[in-house]
Amino acid sequence: MGLADPNVMRERAIELPPAAALATVTERLEALARETEDALRRQGVGSGSLQVHRRVHVRYEGTDSALVVPFGSVAEIQAAFEAAYRQRFAFLMKERGLVIEAVSMEAVGASDAPNEKRHASSGPAAAPVADTVRLFSGGRWWDAALVVREQTRPGHLIDGPAIIAEKNATTVVEPDWRARVTELDHRVLERVQPREARKAIGTQVDPVMLEVFNNLFMNIAEQMGLQLQNTAYSVNIKERLDFSCALRRRRQADRQRAAHAGAPGLDERIDQDGDRTQRRAHAPGRRLRAQRPVPRRHPSARRDDGDPGIQR
Repeated sequence: MGLADPNVMRERAIELPPAAALATVTERLEALARETEDALRRQGVGSGSLQVHRRVHVRYEGTDSALVVPFGSVAEIQAAFEAAYRQRFAFLMKERGLVIEAVSMEAVGASDAPNEKRHASSGPAAAPVADTVRLFSGGRWWDAALVVREQTRPGHLIDGPAIIAEKNATTVVEPDWRARVTELDHRVLERVQPREARKAIGTQVDPVMLEVFNNLFMNIAEQMGLQLQNTAYSVNIKERLDFSCALRRRRQADRQRAAHAGAPGLDERIDQDGDRTQRRAHAPGRRLRAQRPVPRRHPSARRDDGDPGIQR
């Protein structure tokens, strides 16, 4: 945190098309630039080390998903927005116009990070070993080298198993790994031997890789749900995350396309698929959530205007 670059951000709403808002955007950005630069100068940052980033928040008309792109000409803004929109949602809506929702300005000042001194390296050499200690790693005991950090120099190599001791930390170098001291007096740990392949008992599947692929597939499903949430118009999908509404609408759309194409067999197959899905949902052994009873009309319940009411 102490070495982070200080920055100040300001934002203003626009809500205009790019062609009509270009002059307004330029004026607002100039005013925001003065505000951010003044705020950084009050923090003691000199004007010579300031960098400003001008950005616009663009979205399609009728949508609420705005993307942040760099400020430029109308053509540059449109090209940057379409590239970002295609990357996130995988499609474009050419029939819709663009709207600049807001503008933002970020001023960044250089931090007071110290210049690290480089040390001369004498070439790769083994680091001096102060002692030999016992280390448990990989299910067995090892005779590990004990290295004192203050005795290492740039270019020294420490092969595992080893322990690097210093006044405020202890670093363990595992077997098949190596620690290297750089010219900046940093320690870099590198694997020098490939990892031994492990397989589950009775199978040819690596359990670690199986877990990795399970997480990857789950991440794909989460991204699909997020994309559906961002591009949907239905409140049930956007806020309640009820994706079953989208699936039911997809089935209705498939039936309509089948009817327009004059393919009654396809419509019948769609119904059969839906019936099989319902049978699987109500199969023995499946537990269903309890649902609230649907309110029914009662013939004796009347409103003041004569319409039947709803018995609660």
